[in-house]
Amino acid sequence: MTGTYIGSSNHLAVDSNDNVYTSVSKDSVQPNYFAIQMFQAGKYGKVKPMRTIWGSLTDLAMPEGVAVDSIGNVYAMNGSEGDFCSQEQAWVTEYKAGSNGNVPPIAIVNDRGYFAAIALDVNGDLYTLGQDYVSSSSCPYSIHVYSPSGSGFTLVQDITGPSTQVPPLGGIAVDSNDNIYVSSGNKVLVYAAGSNGDAAPLDVITGSKTRLSNTVAVAVDASGDIYATSISPPARVTVYPPGSNGNALPSQDIVGKNTKLAGPISIVVR
Repeated sequence: MTGTYIGSSNHLAVDSNDNVYTSVSKDSVQPNYFAIQMFQAGKYGKVKPMRTIWGSLTDLAMPEGVAVDSIGNVYAMNGSEGDFCSQEQAWVTEYKAGSNGNVPPIAIVNDRGYFAAIALDVNGDLYTLGQDYVSSSSCPYSIHVYSPSGSGFTLVQDITGPSTQVPPLGGIAVDSNDNIYVSSGNKVLVYAAGSNGDAAPLDVITGSKTRLSNTVAVAVDASGDIYATSISPPARVTVYPPGSNGNALPSQDIVGKNTKLAGPISIVVR
């Protein structure tokens, strides 16, 4: 492979050195090319990835979500195409920092029927948005939080139930206080740190003034500002002050032909 080979790139992550990671789930030239690629910080244009995790040992299959923890370990969300309600459909793989080539994961989380998005907090806890397989006719939407435990992860929070309003698809992010942010449809939902069970969101940003429309990704910066991407034309990125709730006006609205935004499905802020 020469030049930049990104294929069908889905989601982005950035490590503490500002290196950029992207997941590759399919490509018209190489339809079975599943990979996580890392590009060096500060590079632009046609550049080769510094590292590429791919091959039969990786357990990668249709990876979409990607995340990187504080020590550089890489996480990939797999198996996200197909029926949403399927037994043992989806899994998250973790790779040691610096991994390259055909390397096996050092940990796997595979207790969900479907993963829609993943995120990490500063402690290395793993947050997932998705569905739990109960039966062929029952796959409730939920947020799972896993803490590192030995060579794997232990489920410590399971936010699910009618009061939660957890959506089937969308993005997920975590702030420095471990509050959880989920974006989907025309809203951003915020859950208090430590929420569990049928917990209602603290805040719900929604309404005509928010300018949210087919919202896909969400992120939170160190100051608590909330960023959301909307893919309905015109594509845009809206920013909301900390604590925003209800029909809140964005403090910033990045939109228009000069932005070159087109279906922004992922966002990272540092």
